[in-house]
Amino acid sequence: MYQTLAPRSDWQSFLQVLEKLDNGEVGTSNEQILLSFKQFAATIATNCDCVAQVYFGAIAPICKQRPELESELIKKALLPLIYLELTNLEDVLKWVSWYSQQTKPYFGRTSNEGIFWLRYDLPLKWELIQELINEILEEEKEDNLE
Repeated sequence: MYQTLAPRSDWQSFLQVLEKLDNGEVGTSNEQILLSFKQFAATIATNCDCVAQVYFGAIAPICKQRPELESELIKKALLPLIYLELTNLEDVLKWVSWYSQQTKPYFGRTSNEGIFWLRYDLPLKWELIQELINEILEEEKEDNLE
Protein backbone atom coordinates (compact mmCIF):
# COMPACT_ATOMS: atom_id res chain seq x y z
CA MET A 1 0.00 0.00 0.00
CA TYR A 2 2.70 2.51 0.93
CA GLN A 3 5.05 1.75 -1.96
CA THR A 4 3.71 4.75 -3.86
CA LEU A 5 4.34 7.02 -0.90
CA ALA A 6 8.10 6.88 -0.76
CA PRO A 7 10.46 7.00 -3.71
CA ARG A 8 13.55 6.83 -1.49
CA SER A 9 15.05 3.53 -0.41
CA ASP A 10 16.08 4.95 2.99
CA TRP A 11 12.39 5.39 3.85
CA GLN A 12 11.69 1.66 3.72
CA SER A 13 12.10 1.06 7.46
CA PHE A 14 9.42 3.61 8.24
CA LEU A 15 7.12 2.25 5.54
CA GLN A 16 7.49 -1.22 7.02
CA VAL A 17 6.34 0.15 10.38
CA LEU A 18 3.28 1.71 8.71
CA GLU A 19 2.46 -1.54 6.96
CA LYS A 20 2.77 -3.50 10.22
CA LEU A 21 0.33 -1.09 11.85
CA ASP A 22 -2.07 -1.39 8.92
CA ASN A 23 -1.92 -5.17 9.19
CA GLY A 24 -2.74 -5.02 12.88
CA GLU A 25 0.61 -6.38 14.00
CA VAL A 26 1.10 -5.51 17.65
CA GLY A 27 4.79 -6.35 18.04
CA THR A 28 6.11 -2.89 17.21
CA SER A 29 6.78 -0.84 20.33
CA ASN A 30 6.02 2.87 20.64
CA GLU A 31 9.76 3.48 20.95
CA GLN A 32 10.40 1.68 17.65
CA ILE A 33 7.66 3.69 15.96
CA LEU A 34 9.04 7.01 17.23
CA LEU A 35 12.62 6.12 16.31
CA SER A 36 11.57 5.03 12.83
CA PHE A 37 9.61 8.26 12.32
CA LYS A 38 12.50 10.42 13.56
CA GLN A 39 14.96 8.69 11.23
CA PHE A 40 12.52 9.10 8.35
CA ALA A 41 11.85 12.77 9.19
CA ALA A 42 15.57 13.54 9.24
CA THR A 43 15.81 12.64 5.53
CA ILE A 44 13.20 15.14 4.32
CA ALA A 45 14.77 18.09 2.51
CA THR A 46 12.26 20.38 0.82
CA ASN A 47 10.11 23.43 1.54
CA CYS A 48 8.03 23.74 4.71
CA ASP A 49 4.67 23.08 3.05
CA CYS A 50 5.90 19.84 1.53
CA VAL A 51 7.57 18.82 4.79
CA ALA A 52 4.28 19.43 6.63
CA GLN A 53 2.47 17.29 4.04
CA VAL A 54 5.00 14.50 4.47
CA TYR A 55 4.84 14.68 8.27
CA PHE A 56 1.05 14.79 8.55
CA GLY A 57 0.66 12.02 5.98
CA ALA A 58 3.19 9.92 7.88
CA ILE A 59 1.86 10.47 11.39
CA ALA A 60 -1.87 10.18 10.61
CA PRO A 61 -2.12 6.36 10.51
CA ILE A 62 0.14 6.06 13.55
CA CYS A 63 -1.90 8.53 15.57
CA LYS A 64 -5.13 6.75 14.58
CA GLN A 65 -3.82 3.47 15.99
CA ARG A 66 -1.55 4.77 18.77
CA PRO A 67 -3.19 7.86 20.29
CA GLU A 68 -0.65 7.84 23.12
CA LEU A 69 1.93 9.04 20.56
CA GLU A 70 -0.17 11.92 19.24
CA SER A 71 1.33 14.71 21.29
CA GLU A 72 4.92 14.04 20.25
CA LEU A 73 4.10 13.35 16.62
CA ILE A 74 1.69 16.25 16.14
CA LYS A 75 4.25 18.61 17.63
CA LYS A 76 6.84 17.48 15.08
CA ALA A 77 4.33 17.88 12.25
CA LEU A 78 3.31 21.37 13.40
CA LEU A 79 6.83 22.76 13.29
CA PRO A 80 6.98 23.38 9.50
CA LEU A 81 3.56 25.03 9.68
CA ILE A 82 4.87 27.35 12.39
CA TYR A 83 7.78 28.20 10.09
CA LEU A 84 5.18 29.07 7.45
CA GLU A 85 3.73 31.47 10.04
CA LEU A 86 0.58 29.42 10.59
CA THR A 87 0.76 30.20 14.27
CA ASN A 88 -2.88 30.12 15.27
CA LEU A 89 -5.25 27.22 15.64
CA GLU A 90 -7.68 28.34 12.94
CA ASP A 91 -4.96 28.56 10.28
CA VAL A 92 -3.51 25.18 11.24
CA LEU A 93 -6.91 23.48 11.09
CA LYS A 94 -7.62 25.12 7.71
CA TRP A 95 -4.30 23.81 6.39
CA VAL A 96 -5.01 20.29 7.71
CA SER A 97 -8.46 20.37 6.12
CA TRP A 98 -6.97 21.52 2.81
CA TYR A 99 -4.26 18.86 2.96
CA SER A 100 -6.67 16.05 3.82
CA GLN A 101 -8.72 16.88 0.70
CA GLN A 102 -5.76 16.63 -1.68
CA THR A 103 -6.00 13.74 -4.12
CA LYS A 104 -2.31 13.79 -5.06
CA PRO A 105 -0.32 15.32 -2.20
CA TYR A 106 3.46 15.58 -2.35
CA PHE A 107 4.14 12.44 -0.30
CA GLY A 108 1.27 10.45 -1.73
CA ARG A 109 -1.99 9.73 0.01
CA THR A 110 -1.90 8.36 3.49
CA SER A 111 -4.03 5.36 4.44
CA ASN A 112 -7.81 5.64 4.64
CA GLU A 113 -7.43 5.46 8.43
CA GLY A 114 -4.99 8.36 8.23
CA ILE A 115 -7.38 10.44 6.11
CA PHE A 116 -10.14 9.76 8.64
CA TRP A 117 -7.88 10.84 11.50
CA LEU A 118 -6.87 14.05 9.69
CA ARG A 119 -10.44 14.97 8.75
CA TYR A 120 -12.39 13.94 11.84
CA ASP A 121 -10.18 13.07 14.82
CA LEU A 122 -7.46 15.71 14.65
CA PRO A 123 -9.81 18.74 14.55
CA LEU A 124 -11.40 17.50 17.79
CA LYS A 125 -7.99 17.75 19.45
CA TRP A 126 -7.97 21.53 19.15
CA GLU A 127 -6.91 22.03 22.78
CA LEU A 128 -3.87 19.78 22.29
CA ILE A 129 -3.01 21.50 19.01
CA GLN A 130 -3.22 24.93 20.64
CA GLU A 131 -1.07 23.76 23.54
CA LEU A 132 1.54 22.38 21.13
CA ILE A 133 1.54 25.56 19.04
CA ASN A 134 2.14 27.55 22.22
CA GLU A 135 4.97 25.20 23.26
CA ILE A 136 6.66 25.49 19.87
CA LEU A 137 6.36 29.28 19.83
CA GLU A 138 7.79 29.49 23.35
CA GLU A 139 10.68 27.16 22.45
CA GLU A 140 11.41 29.17 19.31
CA LYS A 141 11.34 32.38 21.34
CA GLU A 142 13.79 30.92 23.87
CA ASP A 143 16.07 29.67 21.07
CA ASN A 144 16.14 33.14 19.55
CA LEU A 145 17.12 34.69 22.87
CA GLU A 146 20.14 32.44 23.24
